[in-house]
Amino acid sequence: MSSSLASLCEYCSVIPLSHDPESTELKEVSWNLGSWGRIKHSDCPFCKLVVRAVQAFHQTQSAWFQLEPVSTNNDMELQWFSAIGPGGRGAFTIDPALQQVFICASTAFDVDRLSQWISTCTQTHHDTCTVEVAGFEQAFPGLEVLRFIDTEKESIVSLRSIPKYVALSYVWGQAASATLTTTNKDVLQRTGGLQKAWHMIPLTVKDAIDLVRRLGARYLWVDALCLVQNDAADLSRGVQVMDAIYERSWLTIVAASGHDANAGLPGIQDRSRFATYPTRITNELYMDIFVPLDRLLKRSVYSSRAWTFQEQLLARRAVYFVENQIFFRCRERIYSEHVFDQPSPGGDYLFNWASMLQITAAMETPLTDFEIMLLYYTPRALTDQNDVLRALTGIIRRVSERARCQFLQGIPTAAFDAFLTFQAHNGLTRRRRGFPSYSWTGWKGGICIDYSHSMFQDVSRWLEEETWIIWYKRSPSGIVSLVWDPAASDSFPPDDRTYAGYRQRRRFRPPQTSTGPVIASTRTYPTEHLPSELSPSPYPLLQFWSLSVYFKLCPDDIFMGSAFIINRSGMRIGTITLDGLDEGTFFNWQTVFEFALLSGVAISEARDKTPKYWVMLLEWKDQVAERRGMGKIERDFLYSGWAPGPVWKEFILG
Repeated sequence: MSSSLASLCEYCSVIPLSHDPESTELKEVSWNLGSWGRIKHSDCPFCKLVVRAVQAFHQTQSAWFQLEPVSTNNDMELQWFSAIGPGGRGAFTIDPALQQVFICASTAFDVDRLSQWISTCTQTHHDTCTVEVAGFEQAFPGLEVLRFIDTEKESIVSLRSIPKYVALSYVWGQAASATLTTTNKDVLQRTGGLQKAWHMIPLTVKDAIDLVRRLGARYLWVDALCLVQNDAADLSRGVQVMDAIYERSWLTIVAASGHDANAGLPGIQDRSRFATYPTRITNELYMDIFVPLDRLLKRSVYSSRAWTFQEQLLARRAVYFVENQIFFRCRERIYSEHVFDQPSPGGDYLFNWASMLQITAAMETPLTDFEIMLLYYTPRALTDQNDVLRALTGIIRRVSERARCQFLQGIPTAAFDAFLTFQAHNGLTRRRRGFPSYSWTGWKGGICIDYSHSMFQDVSRWLEEETWIIWYKRSPSGIVSLVWDPAASDSFPPDDRTYAGYRQRRRFRPPQTSTGPVIASTRTYPTEHLPSELSPSPYPLLQFWSLSVYFKLCPDDIFMGSAFIINRSGMRIGTITLDGLDEGTFFNWQTVFEFALLSGVAISEARDKTPKYWVMLLEWKDQVAERRGMGKIERDFLYSGWAPGPVWKEFILG
């Protein structure tokens, strides 16, 4: 650090940067630093730190350096900050209320420190961070052998046991890479065989091999070199157990720096990154910015890829390399190389508030957790769109086991109605061919389920009180069967309400204030023999009876795909999020559209208490309808649409 030091400006010099070491209370304090124009042109070291924090805040929506920047009327206010004083060994202590220490990061990472983090976890977090020992067949069903890179023999080995191993989670990208194939398999399995392909192995894999050795481990699992890439059967078997491979690893290396497999693991090799130091504010005071792990991951290429989702979520113990920083996370704690390893009651505040995703890993409430997972998974990119379910295989299997129900096209059958109400989230959706429109798998783009209502607070109660449709699935061969069949779900405990799912169904009942015609809603059984053949479908079609209603649409935000639902009097009686808005010419604002009534909307105590229905906008293609939007209408206006509705009818939905 430079010996010269600029003085604090007139604004910052009056801030009491000292802190009472006896105090453990974190107080909210605000200081006006003047206009943003003044701050960004100031030579004051504290102002410069504020500029860095604001940049980090805009990039990640989160920056912590004992203050949080808030822009108000072009002025900058700093809230709840505290001082950092000098510590030993290049460390800098901060507020005792947080009991943390900021540490300089050198060009090379201290691997011994990572070993200590792992040791602390393995010795003290056994119940949550260690998977019970199981036989090979039970741990990896359907797998004949498990291959690893043997870092001692420098070769690929095949085992039918479960050694202590490390797994690598990374983005392959466009990097050229040596892969295991039927042609080179024999060569790579010989001792030293890996050296023959060393010039073709990406830097990230090379660094991972080096890290495994330095940690005193021996085996490394990397998909490109442990699954035979030109053997479809071998790849399929590996994909089916990939979730178990990451969950049962002694450690997972998450390579989230850079955009492909040649980015390396910054800090593993000396001089592979720049050293970082806290900012010197005064002769005796140093401060720095801290951005939580999940916020750094949010803007990484790694977190934009679908295949890395379950790898990261299921790993019980992982070291993260992201933006030249290194973190360690297990199910109990997070450590950062920039923060002193001193467990404290307040320490986790720095880390764990940034993402809802991590709380779902244990799947204690599987259906609610799966809904949150979809929020994070669906915006991610796939090179092959057919992988949308394959990349989530392990997650779906675990949710299925814990919820004790099967899945149909990515939807848990025990709460089928709830997961049909998904809507586009933060952008437009586009059709994914080869998957049904009624499922989230049929749409590219982020989706969310309206959990702001009380649906997921008590799913079973909502299913009993607000749903009426008996769902049937029609196979490509024309066989019709129930989507949710209690007789075929032996594992589901109908008397245990801790498991969410259907127990009983009520018939559809119009609103009590309704003055419309009587609706005969007794017909629920599907027509097995249709008047004419349906076009071939690669997935099951839904077949069901419900109410059909007709309304118009009025655009709200065409860039976000939102619109108002309009009745025949021109009133706005509901809202809708449209699917595939920029695909084709379906959306003519003068057209009367058909909607299928799906279920009642759960009423939140804190929100609008107007009773509503969920409605699905439909586009018909011969005898089969496709979903084109999901919305809500007020129940009292059920009969205010256009003819021929409302009418009880049978739908076939693809």
